[in-house]
Amino acid sequence: MQAVSTLFEDTLGAATLSGLAETRPSSRQLLDQTEGRLRRLPLQSSPALKARALVSLARSYAVLGDYPHALALAEEANTLLSDEPTLRPDTQATLATLLNLQARHAEAREVALEGLQQITASRHKADLTSLSLLTELARAHWGLSDHVAAFEALTFADKTSAGLPTPLARATRTDLLTLRGQWHAQLWGFRDAERDLAGRPVRMERRGEGLPLPSAWAERSSSRTHSARSPT
Repeated sequence: MQAVSTLFEDTLGAATLSGLAETRPSSRQLLDQTEGRLRRLPLQSSPALKARALVSLARSYAVLGDYPHALALAEEANTLLSDEPTLRPDTQATLATLLNLQARHAEAREVALEGLQQITASRHKADLTSLSLLTELARAHWGLSDHVAAFEALTFADKTSAGLPTPLARATRTDLLTLRGQWHAQLWGFRDAERDLAGRPVRMERRGEGLPLPSAWAERSSSRTHSARSPT
């Protein structure tokens, strides 16, 4: 773990293994160097650690807009965890996001459902991973034009967010209501959209900094993809 953390700190400055995705990488070259050095580390006996590092890199490549490479890294990470299913939901949340970003919504739906099934079997309270998987499940349904299922998944995510610590629950619920309001507006449900946007517990311009919101790393690179896409 120390070797990987040191690698990320040396090559990406203040960005850490856990916070990498929240910091925009300065260049593709820097990410490529980090990936190359990561692959040279002796991590054969630590697949979970390597998977976590690959997922962090995948998120950062996605922020730069290289979705195909980001997806390849996330899929590799998911494969590394084939013998540790309880650790896969975190990776599957990232994988589902990347699949949705590339309009591979049917695959994203399957990945999100698998992750949620594993969480149901191994975890007993809401966390950011379950919220992220629910949100990506909703996005997948929306991309497949199953609007009823999309709203149902998003509503369940909204209710589930109440199990998070209060500040994080408020910020997460703000994101979920914003997305739901955007969807209502796309379907010409302006009254419902206004209700959702007015009901957000945290005004967007006053939201706390640094909160690890569900799929926050992807929102910066995907907001126009998800908010501008018209239902078909």
